[in-house]
Amino acid sequence: MNDKFQIARTRYSPTGFAALNFNDEDTVETINQFGFKDILLSGPFATYLPKVDKFRSVFELGCEIVHGIPSLYEGVGLENIEIYVGRTTKGTIFSNARFKIQNGYDGMIAFGKCEMEKAKKFEHLYQAIVMKQQENDALCVKDVLNKRAHGGGPELDDVAVIYLAWKLSARPGYIGFPDAEVRQLIADELYDDERLEDRVPGRETLMTALEAAKRVGTKQHLYWGKFE
Repeated sequence: MNDKFQIARTRYSPTGFAALNFNDEDTVETINQFGFKDILLSGPFATYLPKVDKFRSVFELGCEIVHGIPSLYEGVGLENIEIYVGRTTKGTIFSNARFKIQNGYDGMIAFGKCEMEKAKKFEHLYQAIVMKQQENDALCVKDVLNKRAHGGGPELDDVAVIYLAWKLSARPGYIGFPDAEVRQLIADELYDDERLEDRVPGRETLMTALEAAKRVGTKQHLYWGKFE
């Protein structure tokens, strides 16, 4: 086994996203073996991580990945999934992975990169949106585990890696989807929030992004990545 990992949109897989399977012994052993060494995004592999420099592209892509998670399992629906969307760097993503393993997460996907300052704004806006979704019974998964800003860890790079991790719950939760009325309500409340005045995109852009949360049939192809 060497330190190459098949990730999203590499020369080996032009479509789809590879996930780290935290229930796979070989994957966990490799993560622990290489420690802080960045093997997930090393060398040429980093080139293929999609650049997502607009909030709409981050949010829509994130929704499509979430909608695809059940396809990795048998007998799992969105109502069984608790997600965590965060930002890290190429140099610290494996420390994030080890932390998630220690805290009972089942999987993780790196799905985009952008400037660190943009990632901070995306994170705060994303957290505000999912809180509004949950308040209005319009969250398409059982729960979101980071609805509050947490700082994103040490900033050792000016390029952020956006990732999504998840836990599986045996007890299903209530899920819902934002209809036009809820999307309008969320947009209005976000625009009235002075704390987000420099982070909220155009109203039409925001409404379009929110629509992605209800399109559960639109999903990314996901597969379990393997170290070679």
